[in-house]
Amino acid sequence: ILPTFSDVGFENLNPTPATLETFTYEVDWNDGTPKDTGTATISGIGGVGVPTTGTFTQSHVYADDGIYTVTVK
Repeated sequence: ILPTFSDVGFENLNPTPATLETFTYEVDWNDGTPKDTGTATISGIGGVGVPTTGTFTQSHVYADDGIYTVTVK
C-alpha cells in the first residue's frame, strides 16, 4: 500500500519568488525501533481551490508476530 495525502491548506498563493510546498513524514512502527522520517513526493501541485497531493514510501519488517498500531504524522 502506497500512503497518500492531500492538503487543502496551500500557503504559497502569490509568493515572490514562487516556491513549492514541501511535506515531511514520520512513521512510528510501535515496536521500539527508531521512527522513519523523510520528505514526501509531491504528485499534484496545489493552488487556489486545488489541494496539493503526494505520496511517500516506507516499509518495515517486524521481528515478532503481533498486533501493532502504526502512527503516521
